[in-house]
Amino acid sequence: MKRTPKAAVFNDLTGYGRCSLTVAIPTLTNMGVCCCPAPTAILSNHTGFERFFMVDFTDNLQGYIDGWREQNIRFDCVYTGFLGSERQTTILEPYLEECRRAGALLVVDPVMGDQGALYQCYTEEMIRGMRRLIAQADIITPNFTEACFLLGREYEDTVSDEKMRDYLRQLADMGPATVCITGVAQDDGNANWGYDRATGEYVKSPFSMLPVHYSGTGDFFCSLLVGYVLHGKPLSWSLNRIGELITKAVSMTYEMGTPILEGVLLEPLFQEETLLKLPR
Repeated sequence: MKRTPKAAVFNDLTGYGRCSLTVAIPTLTNMGVCCCPAPTAILSNHTGFERFFMVDFTDNLQGYIDGWREQNIRFDCVYTGFLGSERQTTILEPYLEECRRAGALLVVDPVMGDQGALYQCYTEEMIRGMRRLIAQADIITPNFTEACFLLGREYEDTVSDEKMRDYLRQLADMGPATVCITGVAQDDGNANWGYDRATGEYVKSPFSMLPVHYSGTGDFFCSLLVGYVLHGKPLSWSLNRIGELITKAVSMTYEMGTPILEGVLLEPLFQEETLLKLPR
């Protein structure tokens, strides 16, 4: 039997409103990847709600990592999402380097903001910390807002293909071999973009946009990409398949009248779709 790959996933654990670890765990499990969660914060419900309870896990993160070290636990992939403080980036830097030397794939989803603005908890120090993390990564998956902040560029409502290629190259020059930028609004519609520095391949994957925004779609994107890469799927096929799945999940969520704060529905999607369907 084929060995099950293991992925350590550093992200917040939010009890209500599908996002972060509650999206990554079922997605990776569905794709035949053992998801090993490492909480960066614990929330009663996500920050889109007017009120929420939150425990910052920064003071416990080093001990959590040391617990894995003491047991000599090794991972095929280390995947980071929302980080609750600049100190968390400092804690993760040497651990990512250690995992790289052991042969792990490093994936950084630089969760910092959306729709042209940073999340309230983010600071300039945290942006600098995130730049250090992406320098170590093999793959990064910023949305367009996050790509602009990482590059120090002004956010634009729409952007040309030429500028997207430029942004992808500049991000790859910061360290990662593969760059994916999600949720890009362009004159001819919306698209996810990818770039493979080794081959010079650019991928533009258009998708249909509904007039609604659910939490968890970015986490779903990155988790799907991690699963496909660990199973050897090519970048262009992966981005197109991910676009299909997210579009279907958002459409189902919208058609069922799901309250926006509940996040994107995955349960009915998983009943209908085989996430590891072979390339067409």
